[in-house]
Amino acid sequence: MPSKLRLASILLVATLIVVAGCLMLVSKVNAQGGFKISLVSQHVAGTSSNLGTIVFNGVPYTLPNSVSGTATYPITYNPVPGTYFVRWEFTDLGGGPPTSYIKDPNSATTEVHVDSNLILRAIYGGTAASVGGVLLPTNAFMTLVPYLVAIGLVATAVVAVKKRRN
Repeated sequence: MPSKLRLASILLVATLIVVAGCLMLVSKVNAQGGFKISLVSQHVAGTSSNLGTIVFNGVPYTLPNSVSGTATYPITYNPVPGTYFVRWEFTDLGGGPPTSYIKDPNSATTEVHVDSNLILRAIYGGTAASVGGVLLPTNAFMTLVPYLVAIGLVATAVVAVKKRRN
């Protein structure tokens, strides 16, 4: 019976490590309330999307992402190497006449006024590094998660082996 409990505890710890690793991939959500603002980017020719980052109200966001708010916020688009900023666009999802606006849609750093749910889109040009012909956005956490999961599983196995020897 004790060996079954050890196996169950090892599986539980391993599951918790995997869940914790997956939670690192969850998008950041700004909890200030208001309208939903989806942050995305798109190549001018539509060949790729969601490359680079958008700094919204001083906080950098990987793409795609979303925040909430009702006010005027500073925004900046940071393109990936090999690409460049072209313009800002937005799609107003409010259903009425659009009241949201971008102060200078041709500037990578400007302000957006939010009065409804909207999709804020940075348009970029140029080319980015490709893998097998497909442009892939990067996420810093994506590279860490497999290593963190592996470290957690190895540590759990080491603890289990030491307990078994005792």
